[in-house]
Amino acid sequence: MASGAFSLDPPHDSSSSISCESCHISHNAPGLVLTAVEGIANLCISCHTAGGQADSLPFSDNDRADPFGTNPAPDNQGTSHAWGVPVINPDADADTPLDGKMSARIFDGNLVCSTCHNQHNHNQGTPFLRISNTGNAICIDCHRARDVADPSDGSHPVGVTVPVDSYLQSPASLTLESDHIECTTCHSPHYADSGGA
Repeated sequence: MASGAFSLDPPHDSSSSISCESCHISHNAPGLVLTAVEGIANLCISCHTAGGQADSLPFSDNDRADPFGTNPAPDNQGTSHAWGVPVINPDADADTPLDGKMSARIFDGNLVCSTCHNQHNHNQGTPFLRISNTGNAICIDCHRARDVADPSDGSHPVGVTVPVDSYLQSPASLTLESDHIECTTCHSPHYADSGGA
């Protein structure tokens, strides 16, 4: 591997028959950053699809929630966070991330898989997150207008402590982070119902 090249962690490494050349080509590349497929999301989906090398975590365009109305899924509701759409979305209180590692992965103003995921290194946590998501930092970076503790500020409160003796702390209720309500207490970025439930 060339000096200064990205590190690779399983399963994106040679131990699983995936190598740099699985995604990158050095000449006449159709995509950015010398990718073998045009479009970062298309590159990811080329393996993360039914029958692909990563078919245990499949995605398709129909899975993509799309508030802009271009998703082929019924009612523009998919089971995953939107990708390939403008990162700035006033309806979702979404804006360009402030974190440099994430904002560097905005292409033509659009959110892509690698805005949140770092396919080369999973040291920030699984699944290959670009930055630590402690306290739902990834969600809050783009949706910072919804990072409020008081519901009168126009959003559900986040970062609020739920008392240990509360019914919300029962195992079947909510997923809390250090006894706090966070974005992922109610929402999931992938494989979830985006119909408002």
